[in-house]
Amino acid sequence: MSVIIPTKDGYDNIERCMDSLIGKTQYPNYEVLIADNGSRNPAMKKLYARYKERLGDRFRVLELDIPFNFSRINNLAAREARGEYLLFLNDDTQVISPLWMTRMVSFAQLQRVGVVGAKLYYPVNTIQHAGIVLGLGGVAGHIMVGTPRTHLGYFGRLVENVNYYAVPRVNLSRIRRGALSFIKL
Repeated sequence: MSVIIPTKDGYDNIERCMDSLIGKTQYPNYEVLIADNGSRNPAMKKLYARYKERLGDRFRVLELDIPFNFSRINNLAAREARGEYLLFLNDDTQVISPLWMTRMVSFAQLQRVGVVGAKLYYPVNTIQHAGIVLGLGGVAGHIMVGTPRTHLGYFGRLVENVNYYAVPRVNLSRIRRGALSFIKL
């Protein structure tokens, strides 16, 4: 499993994200690949060194000093990833469940599953992402945004594993080398 985290000068975000990932994730078989898009903050290198010391070869930084293009940054990082599964994680994500990665991998292993997405919460315990449906708010939209975290949803859809047309950017994919591409919208 390769966890790809794009960032630029996101010291506080990376620190929170990495500390929670290392401290709470029970799934043992992962590497972290930071796709650094031209950070200028000198403290970033010290932060990266700290995680390199903690994770060894399981932590790498890909320095990409290129004009910002989220799709290209992720594609370049995916080419450098060593894992069979690619987990795209925003740098402002904080892990809250020890089994999150285990559950995502368990679904990604199913032949009929192409991409697995996580339900995401805002810090105020409301839903940020719980699936994307077509036609909501235009082309596509996130369901139940702002709903309390404890809400069950329509027929329990917020507490059950269900299929959607698309997933948020925090997602896990099983990828054949060369088959990955993002579309810049």
